[in-house]
Amino acid sequence: MKIKTRLRFLIFCLVTLVSSTTQAQSPDSLLHQLNLTTTVESRIPILKHIGEWYLSRQDTTAIRYFRELILLSDQSNDPLLKAYAYYRMGVSLYQQNDIKGSTASYFQGLESTKATSEYNELRARLYNALGWNFGLIGNHENSLRYLHQAELYASSENAQLMGLILNNKGVAYKNLKRYDSALLTFEKSLQFNRKVADTRQVRFNLNNMGSVMVETKRFKESKAYLREAMELNRKAQDTIEIVNNLINLSLVYVQEDSMWLSQSQLEEALRLAKQVHSLDQQRRVYFSLTNLSERQHRYEEAMSFQKEYYKLTDSLYRHEGIAKVMEAEAKYIGLRKESELQEARQRVVEQRFYLSIIVGLLLVTFIVIFFLGKMVRAKKANEQELIKLNTEIQKQSEELLRANKAITEANEALEQLVQYRSEVIQNQSKRISHFSFVNSHEIRGPLATLMGLLGLLYEEKSPAKREEILGFLKITSTKLDKVIDRVSRELEKED
Repeated sequence: MKIKTRLRFLIFCLVTLVSSTTQAQSPDSLLHQLNLTTTVESRIPILKHIGEWYLSRQDTTAIRYFRELILLSDQSNDPLLKAYAYYRMGVSLYQQNDIKGSTASYFQGLESTKATSEYNELRARLYNALGWNFGLIGNHENSLRYLHQAELYASSENAQLMGLILNNKGVAYKNLKRYDSALLTFEKSLQFNRKVADTRQVRFNLNNMGSVMVETKRFKESKAYLREAMELNRKAQDTIEIVNNLINLSLVYVQEDSMWLSQSQLEEALRLAKQVHSLDQQRRVYFSLTNLSERQHRYEEAMSFQKEYYKLTDSLYRHEGIAKVMEAEAKYIGLRKESELQEARQRVVEQRFYLSIIVGLLLVTFIVIFFLGKMVRAKKANEQELIKLNTEIQKQSEELLRANKAITEANEALEQLVQYRSEVIQNQSKRISHFSFVNSHEIRGPLATLMGLLGLLYEEKSPAKREEILGFLKITSTKLDKVIDRVSRELEKED
C-alpha cells in the first residue's frame, strides 16, 4: 500500500515539476490533444498537466480543468483523483483570495478521501491548507487543530511536507501568542527544510522566527534572523517574502524608536505588495502604517491608512465570507459525523450478522452433542443387550451340546438294536421277508425324517426353531419306536 501511495505522489510531483518547468510554453498542443481524445484514461493526464500549467501562472482557468477531473474521477481507476482535483482547485481559489471557496474545496477533498493509509499524504496536504486558511480569517484555534491533524497524517520520510506543515503550525502558535511552542516548531521545521535543501521554506522559517523574536522583545536576535532571510529572499527574487521581511523589520525599528527607518521599510513594502497585487500584504502594511502614524501623532495620515486597511479587510475577509467558511466546516463535520454514524450502523449490522452465525453454530453444536449423547446411550444399551444375547446363546449352546450327546447315545443304541434286529431278520429272513417288504417303509420313513431333522438341528441357530426341531425329533423317535415295537411283537408272535 505504501509503495502504491508513493508512486502516485511521485507522479503528482512529476506533473507539478513538469508544469513549473514549462511555464513559458503554451499548452496549445495539449489542448489540441485534449480535443482529439475521448477516452477517460487518456484525458486525465492531459487535464492534470494543463491544470497545473495554469495553476503555476495563478490563472483561474485551472479551475475548469480540475472540475473536469472531478467529473471523470468516478470513471477512473485512480482512487486519489477526486481528492487531488479538489485540493488543486482549492489552491487556485486561494490564489484568487477566494478563501471561502478554497476552504469549501479543501473540505470536499477531505470528504473524497477514505480511511486507508493510501490517502494519508494527500489528507495531510488538505489539512495543512485548511489550517492556513483558518489562520487567515483569524480562527487560530481551528487553524492549529487542522495543522495538528496534518502533522499526524504526514510521513516523517516526506521531509519537505513536514517542513511546510510545521512552519504553518508555528505561525498558528505565534498568532495564539504561544511563543515558546512557536519557536520550537519553527526549529523543527527548519531542520526538515535544511535536510532537503528547501531554501524557500528555510526563508519562511527565518522570517517567522524573526517575527517571534520581535514579539518577545529580543530585537538583536530578531534582526539577525530577518536580515538572513532578507538576503536569501533578494537572491531568490521572492517579492512576497521580501514584503514580509520589511513588515517585520519595521516592527523592530519601531521598538528601537527608529521611526523614519520603520516608515521607509513600510513604504517599500507597500510599493512591492502593490507591484505583485498582494492584497493581504497591502492590508497588513496599512495596519502597520496606521499604528506608526498614531505613534507620531499624525492622526489625519493614520485615518487615511486605516480607511485603506478596512477597505481591504472588507474585500478580503467580510463577515459573510467568514460565516461561509465556518458553514463549510460545519457542513464537512456534519457529513463526516453522518458518515461515521453510517459506518457505526454498518458495523452493528455486521456484528448482528456474525452474532447470528455464532448463535446458529452454537445451536447446531448443541443439537449435534445431544444426538451424539443419544447415540452413545443407544450404543451402551445395544452393548448390554448384545452381552445378554451372548449369554443366552452360550446357555443354548450348552443345552445343544447336551442334546447332541443324548442323540448320539440314542443313535448308538439304535444302531445296536438295528444290528440285533438285522441278525434276527437274517436268521428268520425266509419267514419275514414278505412281512419286511410290506412294512419296511414304516420303519425307514420315520428314520429318514429323524435324520433330516437332525441335519436341520445342526444348521438351525434360532433357539425357538431348535426347540421345535427337538420336539419333532421326539415325536419321530417315538413313532419309530412304536413301529419297531410293533414289528418286534409281530416278529415275536411269528416266532
